[in-house]
Amino acid sequence: MVTIPAQIAARWRSSPARSRRGPDWRIALLAGVLVATFGSAGAAADDKSELVGTMSRADRVLAETAALMEIARKEAAIKDEQQRKENDRKYRELNEWMAKKAIEADIRLLTKQPPPIEESAAMIRMDMEIERAKKKPMTVAEARAATVENAIHLEIQMKSKLLWDTRQVVARIQEEIGTEKNPLKVRLLEKQLERQTAAAEALLRWFYGPEWKYGTADKPGPDQRPGRPTVEQISGHASGILKQSDAYDRQLRIVRETVNIKDIMRDATNAFGSGRAGPGGVSLHLAAEVEPPLDPGAIKGAEIAGGRLYLNYGNERLAFPDLPLDFLALAIRSIYGGEGIVGGKLIADEPAALVIDTGRDRYGELVWNKEFLPSPRPRPRDSGQMDMMLGPAIGLMAAPEPSMQRVLYYGPIADTRLGNVLLAADRVILELIQGVDSASGKPLQPIAIENYRSSLEYEARAALGGTSERIRPVRRARPAAPEKWWLDSTFLTWIPEKVVLTRTGDALSFGPVRMKLAIWSADGQNDSLDPYNLWLGEFSSRHYDELAVRFPVLNDLKTAAQTVAVIRWLKNHRVSLDTSWADHYSLSLDPVRSPATVRLPHVELMKNPDGTPMMQRAATGR
Repeated sequence: MVTIPAQIAARWRSSPARSRRGPDWRIALLAGVLVATFGSAGAAADDKSELVGTMSRADRVLAETAALMEIARKEAAIKDEQQRKENDRKYRELNEWMAKKAIEADIRLLTKQPPPIEESAAMIRMDMEIERAKKKPMTVAEARAATVENAIHLEIQMKSKLLWDTRQVVARIQEEIGTEKNPLKVRLLEKQLERQTAAAEALLRWFYGPEWKYGTADKPGPDQRPGRPTVEQISGHASGILKQSDAYDRQLRIVRETVNIKDIMRDATNAFGSGRAGPGGVSLHLAAEVEPPLDPGAIKGAEIAGGRLYLNYGNERLAFPDLPLDFLALAIRSIYGGEGIVGGKLIADEPAALVIDTGRDRYGELVWNKEFLPSPRPRPRDSGQMDMMLGPAIGLMAAPEPSMQRVLYYGPIADTRLGNVLLAADRVILELIQGVDSASGKPLQPIAIENYRSSLEYEARAALGGTSERIRPVRRARPAAPEKWWLDSTFLTWIPEKVVLTRTGDALSFGPVRMKLAIWSADGQNDSLDPYNLWLGEFSSRHYDELAVRFPVLNDLKTAAQTVAVIRWLKNHRVSLDTSWADHYSLSLDPVRSPATVRLPHVELMKNPDGTPMMQRAATGR
């Protein structure tokens, strides 16, 4: 968009030509804008050197693209000839074999001899192999590789067309420059030519590699004009474009002929094993602290009356803060009622985590941070089985279906508001990392917190700055155990870091509440995790309240953490509590549905061949 300078606009408003609406007033206005933007016509006409350089650069681009097209044409011709010879050879061999077998069959018919046993067996084996090859399903790895190759093939096709279109535009602009008499329009055309030439160079660099340089002379001769590449120009450039495209086409044909979605899903499910689960996004493991501490001997019990939780303390009745009743009922059922306990067979005791196998129908191989378990920590029984108090909490487990995750509700929180709050808070982590809405896949509205950046922005800054900001430190050596997938996993978990209750008269009120995004690994080598994840954990913990303004569900998560922390404090102090109220509390007054699976969006940073992000502007600013 051209911005009209103020002085030009003022002259236009007072211009008699405009008031009279003469036939040339638009031309006069355009001339004024061009002069203000590019300088006088005389100055544009006098400066020939820049135009000559741009035209020469465009000539070289046209020659290089023509050379590339010639390479592709020659490769196609060579391959067609090779394919024709190969088909002729196979056809000739097949005819010879069939003629030989026909003669042998005629001889056996005349002599009334049966065919050799070994030949019959060989034919049967051959038929069986052919049928087996036809029915053999493609593995998940093969299907995934074919998908990637298909994407690359499509990218080659699109960029080839874009290069051809850009070449046509460059040639057209050159022709217009050669016939245009208006120096101002020539200057505009020169700018367009320079931009299109730069675009063509970027595409050539994509095809040939980042080290590509011009193979033509600085000043092409008459016999080197576009469309007439010389042998010298073509030599030394082995593009292999046609070879790659043919390979992708063959792979796609195999996929179309042999792929069976049901077989792929069955293989994926079998390879999936018990599944891989963890705390996912939320663990409400922390018990509240009461300051100053209460005398344990004076605590006589707790009760719920009139929708409020009370503590019988000595001769007093202390009221806990007003808590959401649905959160309170679910916390009591999980902690006092034991519905938050998850049992399984202990399969690994890592430095920072316990791993139990709960079976595919439940939570799969479940990894849980030891610090997220209430004291005293559980011990396995003689059979290897052990129980862990996890709920209320939430986790995610990868599903065999692409881009899908199964939601794991620890405790009786599925189809409840509490379960949906924990899941939504977990999705906030994903949105902070990717910078996109986890439901729609569209970019998030800007997060107005200083220094916030998504994973892509973090990586882009590192690429533009030429730093190794995103390089993961080398982890300390450990015995190879590929089946221990949790050793190569990073877990990001919202947890309460501090929940304080203070006594004021006959009431207990909440003091400081701190939430934290914990970044951890099962082997405890947190200093070797991805630098961005560590940065995000520190940033989100420090700016939790500011993030809660942008994502209100984080306020609900804090309320849930407070409610569960109160019940855990009662349980840790062995305070008696009649759970019948929670057992009979109706959650159907405000029914909700909790999803069993969620989709996992995938976002990538597109880069130029030199490794810089594609959104980077050219150094010239054009």
